[in-house]
Amino acid sequence: MASVPHTGTRFVHKLLAPRRRGGEQPDDGSFFFQHVDKENIPTLRRMMQSFPCIVPLRDPTATAISWRSRRMNVANLADDFRRLVSAIDPLGPYYLPLDVPNRQEYLDLINRELCQNLTTKWTPVCPSGEVARLGKNEREIVESMIDELGDFFSRFGYGGAG
Repeated sequence: MASVPHTGTRFVHKLLAPRRRGGEQPDDGSFFFQHVDKENIPTLRRMMQSFPCIVPLRDPTATAISWRSRRMNVANLADDFRRLVSAIDPLGPYYLPLDVPNRQEYLDLINRELCQNLTTKWTPVCPSGEVARLGKNEREIVESMIDELGDFFSRFGYGGAG
């Protein structure tokens, strides 16, 4: 799994990681995930040559709000999404947008690949459209990122910054 922080990394890990009897997840390397930090891209690209890659997604504005609430630099969020689009997207990962109405369609593709029967019976944790929770500079960064990567975001139904 490759992810931008706070797009659902832990949630999707819990959803998809293999389980032993009793429900615990093994720590045997059978499920690999990293954020799309600059230093992780070569490893992620190498792993994607042999294994399916799942990428969780959330509305970019909701993700920015999550970053801000943790005092993370929203400019770095834009860099992470740019890396995702330029380095990971061309390799054809399976996306799982967690907060779109048709998310089951994306999960069904993953189910087929991983021989699972998972359903999307979850409620998104941070609704989109709360751009007012961002500062002026952060709003400008998010709006610029959405404009720049609009073709990518629109594939999942993510649009304007509110």
